[in-house]
Amino acid sequence: MLLLVTGASGQGTSTARRAVAPRLADEGVECVEFSDLVEIPEAPDTAWRQRSAEEVVRHALTLERSGRHLLFAGDPLAPGEIVGAPSGPALGTFDVLLLDADAATQTARLTGRGPVVGELEHHVAFATWFRGHVHDAAHRSHVLTAQGWDGLAAERLVGRPWRAAVLDTTGLGSDAVADAVAAWALRCLRRGRGSAPAGP
Repeated sequence: MLLLVTGASGQGTSTARRAVAPRLADEGVECVEFSDLVEIPEAPDTAWRQRSAEEVVRHALTLERSGRHLLFAGDPLAPGEIVGAPSGPALGTFDVLLLDADAATQTARLTGRGPVVGELEHHVAFATWFRGHVHDAAHRSHVLTAQGWDGLAAERLVGRPWRAAVLDTTGLGSDAVADAVAAWALRCLRRGRGSAPAGP
């Protein structure tokens, strides 16, 4: 099973991953980000991210064969990039939790942790795009395809081929976000085992 916790920069995905990893270890969940699976170039771009998404999918499938699960968090990976990866269809439906905060909160987080990599306005715009994409893979799909990897199967960017939830982290501290992410992951795992449905 793949659990994708994502969002634009400044939404707290890295902090959440570090906090929930020990809580989910006994559930057979491995928590990773890109740096755990691939080499990070000096200037990562959309095409690199999409090639790396294929490595995420392959790792999830490897874990699945041994009865384990993958939680990916810490990098702004779009669920459409999982769906469009060459091995994406082998995953079937997966679960996505979008961490989201208002523009003022996102900006404060980004500027509060040091120099911002890239244009601040770009990060805020990417968060806005994510809000549409998490509910519709085709939402402004040019964001993924305009300068993307030619191995991305853009024809699969239709509808919502994943189970989506959104967590508004505006006003939440890191502990509260971690608690909510862990609870969501456990609900997803229970549902995967034939129990209760997942929620945000």
